[in-house]
Amino acid sequence: MSTGTGSLKSKLNLGWINLQDIGSAWTSTLAMTSPRWLKRMFINELPTAILRPTSDGLELVQEDGFQAIRPGSKEAARLSKGHKIDIALRPDQIFQRQRWLPLASSRRWRSTLDLDFQTNAPFSANEVVTDVFLVDIAPTTKRGLIKHGICKVETIRDAIAKCQQAGLTPSKIGVFDPDTSSVQYNFLPRSSFGQLSVQANWANLCLFGLILGLGLAGTTNYLSGLTARRAEVSALVLASKERALPILQQQEEAVNLVAQDEFLRSNFLDRRRFNNVYEALTQSLPDGTRLESLNYDPDRVRITGYTDNSDTIIASLESAQLINRAAFSAPLRRNTRFNSDHFQIEISLSNSVDEIQLTGLATR
Repeated sequence: MSTGTGSLKSKLNLGWINLQDIGSAWTSTLAMTSPRWLKRMFINELPTAILRPTSDGLELVQEDGFQAIRPGSKEAARLSKGHKIDIALRPDQIFQRQRWLPLASSRRWRSTLDLDFQTNAPFSANEVVTDVFLVDIAPTTKRGLIKHGICKVETIRDAIAKCQQAGLTPSKIGVFDPDTSSVQYNFLPRSSFGQLSVQANWANLCLFGLILGLGLAGTTNYLSGLTARRAEVSALVLASKERALPILQQQEEAVNLVAQDEFLRSNFLDRRRFNNVYEALTQSLPDGTRLESLNYDPDRVRITGYTDNSDTIIASLESAQLINRAAFSAPLRRNTRFNSDHFQIEISLSNSVDEIQLTGLATR
């Protein structure tokens, strides 16, 4: 039972960390991309004053040198009311190192580098404060050069105490970078939603809720319209089917008529059909000839019978247009009963297919 509770607690912690990462990315994006007029509604953008701790107190970093800040002085009051205070520690007060890591959130980078550092450090993790920031990105490998800074808790406490003595509230404690003229890292405890004030966090949350509500309302409206449109389309489809049914039936009848017409044309336009062949044979046989049998094939015909003109029967048959060649397939046999010759003839039909006028067929 304890194992399940621990597993659930770990999952909840992981989910909370991911939620914090999303919130931090959201607010950071708004802070960087929001127009000035929108920022002024929620955040008072103040100029940044960089101070450095000394053995006697604090000094204001200026272009022409340093100015000591005394507790209760007019300069301290001016900075407290009209500036954002960044504390710049000396580089020798911070241990720094760099690593190439896959692109991720700053929280994940910090967790990874803290774990790697603490496994080799000779002191407890409670004695130091750490932070990370992205230096460069390798586009080919999708990895980032991450700078990891470690500072003693005592150093941070001393800087905070000196700020309190001067009546100042620091917004960042890190190390001064002369290339960018800004303070890198932030070793101060940060809120869950990053760099914006509480007022800006609530404004961002309200804005996020408004966008989410509008999105849900738009989605609901779209789905309702889609359902109504679907019903309209279904009704239109049903009505179209009812109107198209008679047309489809007429089309089917027309297709059947065309098929019948093609069948009739293929039969009546072919001169080698049986009726034409039979008519050509009977008209070509010489007088005194009687047919006994006729075996019809579209390319070949076999006939048997009796004739008194066996010498001219082949020439008479070959004179017909449909007949290409005629020949006896067996010797003639004399029939004394009928006083005629019994013949067996095989006939090859012509390959030419001449069309017959349908008007001529209609008159038959």
